[in-house]
Amino acid sequence: MALEADQMKALLRCRELNDLRHPMIDLSSGHFKVLGPTTTRNITLAEICSDRVTGFYLFFPQKMIFKHAYTWCRKLKGNLILPEDGSTNEYFFDRFVSYKDQCDDIWTHLFWIGSGGNLTTRVWERLTDGEPIQWYQFLREYRTVTPEFQCIAVVTHDRYKWAACPCDIETCVLCNFTTHPEMRLRGLCKDSAFDRLFSFRDNKDYQLIFDGLAHVVMEERNDTWIMRSRLYPTLKAEMISQWVGQYPVGVHTWIIEGDRCRQKEVELLLTSCHDDEYTCNDGSCIRKDRRCDLSVDCADQSDEMDCSVVVVPDGYSAQLPPPTYKGTSLPILFALNITSVRTFDLVSFTIGIDVYIKMEWRDRRLKYNNLLGNMRANKLRRWREVWTPGLEMEDGTKSAVEIKTHSQAAYVVRAAEPLPDDDTTIREDVAFSGLENPLVFQDEATLTFKCHFELQMYPFDRQKCFIVFKIKDVTEELGMLVKKMPLDFPV
Repeated sequence: MALEADQMKALLRCRELNDLRHPMIDLSSGHFKVLGPTTTRNITLAEICSDRVTGFYLFFPQKMIFKHAYTWCRKLKGNLILPEDGSTNEYFFDRFVSYKDQCDDIWTHLFWIGSGGNLTTRVWERLTDGEPIQWYQFLREYRTVTPEFQCIAVVTHDRYKWAACPCDIETCVLCNFTTHPEMRLRGLCKDSAFDRLFSFRDNKDYQLIFDGLAHVVMEERNDTWIMRSRLYPTLKAEMISQWVGQYPVGVHTWIIEGDRCRQKEVELLLTSCHDDEYTCNDGSCIRKDRRCDLSVDCADQSDEMDCSVVVVPDGYSAQLPPPTYKGTSLPILFALNITSVRTFDLVSFTIGIDVYIKMEWRDRRLKYNNLLGNMRANKLRRWREVWTPGLEMEDGTKSAVEIKTHSQAAYVVRAAEPLPDDDTTIREDVAFSGLENPLVFQDEATLTFKCHFELQMYPFDRQKCFIVFKIKDVTEELGMLVKKMPLDFPV
């Protein structure tokens, strides 16, 4: 339909227009051929502009306790319904009272209300902002906040009424959405023909159906979730459900047919979490900085699983040094800090010193996950899985230095921005390049070595004693020690 600017503004302000021209494109004109499953719906201006119902709603006829119901709506970026006027309350009761046999039990409840009782103030509060609810429809005898009754549900034995109830009973769920959330599908190979972005919206049955950005529909059929394509008839996938009524949000195994990916059975993650959030295996969202922080935040504890800082690729050898870069040998920054002189034996010409040895280098074969600004937080739990410089020490007498190691540890220094997100993995870890973020190896040890002393003027003289440090099994063409400078580590 071609509209003038004033007409478009009037429609956006929900004003009725009587002299609209015939649409330039009309789906009912017969000019279009239907090639796949479609549904049509005529929406009036009154429906679009109505302030009776904000956003849209989806109904879930599976019984859940209050905590799980609230969590489920939040996984989809929605909230439990909280009617704020009589017409909305009556509309949804009339629409879903037919599900009472599936939803209620001896308590005769239909679905949860998005409010919780404050035991201190004895006031019912909105879950979204903690403010007292302004409209309610309680049964007279079931309206008080008590330690036993801190939740609210719609009842079926008295039309349009609510009742305070225990939070651990089970009833159905009605979620309210103010926007159409974006869902991301992770774990597909780069060449996959399946959509990676999905959304969902209202429909006449108030059921959850995910629509792909291009051509894929994800929906439940015969108690099984499937993905099908409107463009490619042979492209499809079926979710392996652990129980009847399980939804595809979170991590699930799918059987795939007709795709360009080689794997036929893959784990996929469907999530509504934002870029600054991490998705638990069950689909819940937590702040990304809570991933691998040694504190469990996901109900399934998945935020503290697979928390290795370093990603070691297949075929990696910890015995081989990192490859040279641009034809130059690998620089290994070296620093030695003598903390104390433990022994000084003039008879045997032996000195024992306590030292901290620090080496810093880059290994472009590696990637790192979730690096923090504090190097100490990026400690490698199994540092022997990666290559670290092995030192050979020789004293002034050409003898080997005796080394007594007290502690060894390896860390990663966050020195660059993260890599672009890779949605072929189901983990939403923040990845960093091994080329741009150096490894640091620290060794606390006692070194005992020989030294030639000239004793004619001792102790009124200055003696010279030295140790030669070399890297084991690394030629100068492959790597070399460089004195640690207070500058950025060169590539």
